[in-house]
Amino acid sequence: MTADELAFMDRFKVGELRVDPGTPILTEGANAPQFYTILSGMGLRDKTLEDGRRQVVSFVFPGDLVGLQAGVMEEMAHSAVAATEM
Repeated sequence: MTADELAFMDRFKVGELRVDPGTPILTEGANAPQFYTILSGMGLRDKTLEDGRRQVVSFVFPGDLVGLQAGVMEEMAHSAVAATEM
């Protein structure tokens, strides 16, 4: 992100959340009113398949936004989990 983009996003910032590897950030099916900007570390978005297996949808890195989907569609279609300390 550019300095201008970071300054714009900082206007919406309420606080910071630090999580350990394996910690869920957002849960599939939940209606989360907040979204997060990844500041450090790496995470992933995943879905639970009908047979119970987990499918990785994408990876998240610093600068990525997580949770916007719930604000638009009212429900998360995937989970977001920390893969490293974030």
